[in-house]
Amino acid sequence: MKTAAETFEAIIESLESIDLAATPTNGMLKFQKLELGNVGDYEARLIIDENRTISLWLKSTGKSEQKKTFWQSSGIKATTLTSDPGSDHSWVVVEADEIFSRDLFASLTQSIVRKYLTGTGETKAKVCAALDEWSELFLKNKNGLDAQKLSGLIGELLTLRDLTIECGPECLDAWQGFEGERHDFRKGSFALEVKATTTPGLTVSINGSTQLEAPSDGSLTLRFIRLENTPNGLIHLPGLLNELAGLGLSKTTLEENILKLGAKPAELQDTTRAFSQHESTYYEVREGFPRITPLSFHGNTLPEGVSGLKYKIDLSIASELALSDQASRQILRAFK
Repeated sequence: MKTAAETFEAIIESLESIDLAATPTNGMLKFQKLELGNVGDYEARLIIDENRTISLWLKSTGKSEQKKTFWQSSGIKATTLTSDPGSDHSWVVVEADEIFSRDLFASLTQSIVRKYLTGTGETKAKVCAALDEWSELFLKNKNGLDAQKLSGLIGELLTLRDLTIECGPECLDAWQGFEGERHDFRKGSFALEVKATTTPGLTVSINGSTQLEAPSDGSLTLRFIRLENTPNGLIHLPGLLNELAGLGLSKTTLEENILKLGAKPAELQDTTRAFSQHESTYYEVREGFPRITPLSFHGNTLPEGVSGLKYKIDLSIASELALSDQASRQILRAFK
């Protein structure tokens, strides 16, 4: 059996191959068989129809007397297909709405195929388990990103772009903002926090007493970005994803991370929620910077019974800690 990486590569190659195939005539299907390695009686195919919709077909030893949808949620549907007369097997078919990019469909396909090859029970049960797990991981938020979360994400992706330009694609591993870590980017003892706003002024919100605390024996930098909602703006999620992919980052990983943050698949292709950038400043977070940290309290901890601390800071009083363009680039290069 192929490794997870080999399986994913085979899926990507098959998707690219079938994407290049001529559109089938009405009522016909074209398929690309996935290379799964020496795995016995397992078979997986990618199918394209006359509408160029791609679906995943998995061979099942269990017979199906009629076509029946057994799993459906968030634009994904799994169906059993009727066995042909005299056939000793049937097919389980997984389809995704057009809101799913090819990269997300590849991610979904990989999760299903791995469970298909390694799970226990019938194919239908294994597909259900894989879909449940993938949906719980990537499709928990049905409402998508609100305005604040979207602008924050845009700020992080703009910073990831600048990091990639300075350090290369490996810096993707430093991005932690989508996981809810206390700093948006972290590499060893270097941390970078990004605050993006669409409102006037230099006031930003801080979450918790440790967000502006530097790593132990390390340094912390805060980047302030001012964005403006612009209907025809050039900065939007699809554009940034394509730009980052062009710089060598895995688009599939990026899209998975953004879904973990709470985005809906359709938002990854939405160019209407666009921005323009008007300001960007890096600040050295050290003595003299406005902040609350555990050292601000007796015993270096929040008072008993206090939790969920949120507060705002005014960056206008930290102008002396603003970094030059050259110093800002040096900060980014520390993440190499």
